Amino acid sequence: MLNKVITVPTEETKTSPWANALKLGDLQNRAADPLDADIYKAKIIDIREQMGELARASTAPTVVEFGTSGWRGRIGEDFTLHNVRKVTRAIIDTMRTPEFLAANGYNSFAEAQEHGLVVFRDNRYMGDEFVDAALAELHAAGIKTYSAGECPTGVGSAVVTELRAAGSLNFTPSHNPMDYAGLKFNPADGGPAGPEITNLIQNRANKYMQAADFKPAEKIDPTLNEKIFPVYIYLDFLQKSQIIDLHKIKELLLANKDNLTIIIDNMHGSSRGVFEAIFGESIINQLDIRFKNTETDYSFHGVKPEPSAANQKPLIAELQKSTKPLTLAAALDPDADRIRFADADLDIDMNMFSAIALDYAIKQGLSQGVVTSVASSGFAAAIARQRNLPETAAAVGFKNFRPALAQHEAAVAFEESDGISFIGHTLEKDGIIGFLVALSAMLESGKNLSELYHELQEKYGYYYPGKSGRTIEGISITEWQKFRKDVIENIKASYKTG
Repeated sequence: MLNKVITVPTEETKTSPWANALKLGDLQNRAADPLDADIYKAKIIDIREQMGELARASTAPTVVEFGTSGWRGRIGEDFTLHNVRKVTRAIIDTMRTPEFLAANGYNSFAEAQEHGLVVFRDNRYMGDEFVDAALAELHAAGIKTYSAGECPTGVGSAVVTELRAAGSLNFTPSHNPMDYAGLKFNPADGGPAGPEITNLIQNRANKYMQAADFKPAEKIDPTLNEKIFPVYIYLDFLQKSQIIDLHKIKELLLANKDNLTIIIDNMHGSSRGVFEAIFGESIINQLDIRFKNTETDYSFHGVKPEPSAANQKPLIAELQKSTKPLTLAAALDPDADRIRFADADLDIDMNMFSAIALDYAIKQGLSQGVVTSVASSGFAAAIARQRNLPETAAAVGFKNFRPALAQHEAAVAFEESDGISFIGHTLEKDGIIGFLVALSAMLESGKNLSELYHELQEKYGYYYPGKSGRTIEGISITEWQKFRKDVIENIKASYKTG
């Protein structure tokens, strides 16, 4: 029985109950006493249910903005069932436009209706309710749907192309914390919709937000809805991969079963069960492979659910206890479009892994080079230049990689925020294929990722990707200049080579 008294934050309660939930989440994560953690979690649940009731009942409009990865908002504040219906209606209207039909190879809206949309979600609170609201709108417009349930973003992207669907609705705010929900629309090629499509959706959605006479669709039409099992469709998709050989991976896993420790942090997300399905129970049961955070937890045990250095620390600590020569950890965000790696010796973010991935692609005989965002490390690009391979820098947002990937001009596409894809794979970032490439590179070389990375540094040069920040207040210009000089000198002292 929970009867312990604790202090609960009350700041911003009137304007944002979610602000208190996030503070409680931090307290839950840091609580030394399990009883305290349970109390904080119970209070988070109370706030979440309160916001859920608002999300179900509110008809208040919001301003819809499609950013680099769709529309996102706080549950119960701007992301409500009513507003989801309006945005879905805007997507339907966009599918009727000449711009959408021409870009996706349809002569009429009737063709798009027949090809249908794949609808799926990550593990967020109210996910099924948001999906059902969208399904009702789509069916009222006569659009066939494929219901994929909880499904990773990259898997859903592959399903779109395998089923030759007209696109997908993906309910996810990616790596955002517990208070957020989101909606992404991808067209028929499975990649993120570009501004030529999202601007149309956004404009129509905001018009619906101001419409006083909006009447939502009332029910799902079972005759237009087909339930699918996306991982098995994804397995068929992987058989055509240009970057990995799934049969070979399975053989090498069994050959190295006594030498290997693998940890996968599913972060309570949609990657749960995916790797088990890919490798099969008979192989999984022979491996030292450990899956973390597989249970449903809408508050993500109080942490921001992103692949980060802080979230990697417990994985690395566990790997360091292993006596096996090969170690690999991977953390995926809730929709599994972002991934970060580690072994017992090194935390490996995407800026670092991209160099390993490009080198692996080159060893597979691929010569298309790399495309990355301008904010990413230059190491992979330096490798491409030294190998006389093309390298391209695009604006931030994976949708800006579409031309290079669609035209097979890049073997590897990555962004520093832990997203990656490969030639012949999806036009969407996919942490699942990222893991399979990391596993292939390690197993085929017999070396840990840290060893492969250090070898690349010795061969191509030393790059030190990383980011940090500090709030500086109340100091003079002279003190600031001294602080900046000290930081630079410390960096030079820490990284003498390169």
